[in-house]
Amino acid sequence: MADRSRPNDLAPGADQPLPPDTSGRRDRKPAPISATAGLSHRAWLVPVRNFVFASGLTLDDLVERSGYSKTRISELLRGNGYYPAWQITSSVVHALGLPLEPMLRLWQSGAREAGKDSAWIKRSIQQVALQPEAAPLPYRAFADTVRETYTAYARAFLLTDHRAGWVVGESLDILWLTWKQAATSDNLPRYAWQLLRTRGMARAHHHDGHPDLRARSSPRLKSTTTCPATSSP
Repeated sequence: MADRSRPNDLAPGADQPLPPDTSGRRDRKPAPISATAGLSHRAWLVPVRNFVFASGLTLDDLVERSGYSKTRISELLRGNGYYPAWQITSSVVHALGLPLEPMLRLWQSGAREAGKDSAWIKRSIQQVALQPEAAPLPYRAFADTVRETYTAYARAFLLTDHRAGWVVGESLDILWLTWKQAATSDNLPRYAWQLLRTRGMARAHHHDGHPDLRARSSPRLKSTTTCPATSSP
């Protein structure tokens, strides 16, 4: 399974846009995500949480559908404790009817961010039988149309083709994960562009609250933005 190398510098916050109607069935405010959850972890956790709360499902519903305990599912949805294994993550995502292929790539990035090595990631993935999954044709057509433009935009803030391609890939995987919400939004191009912009800006160097384009010509800053080489599990 393909894996994108994780950029080494992680900025806090800046999650993707919310899908509509994200309040829970009982209108209770969900517990916040743990402050220890990194940016790549949040990349998949935020849309999964949004989907849970928009659907009105309770923890008891997820327990019944996934086979995992309420405590473990609650920890997963809050980003608490150790980074979750692929077994429980995929079970919850499958129970929600969300696509597993983009979720796996996002999960792998979060695992590397959390310090998990390739052996741990590989063992976790091997415990789950993953069937080939085709992306929706409208999503594929949209992604093919915008990828070049998105990459050029991301490159302006992220300095290298590798970093720009990585963020575009992450953004398009989140878009596939949330495609049902995105496709029914008032403005799909705006939804997708906002998603790309928040992911790219979160990983760009900032100066006085704004992207620091001076980094393009600064050897010191360039030296801190190299992505570590990581092997696929």
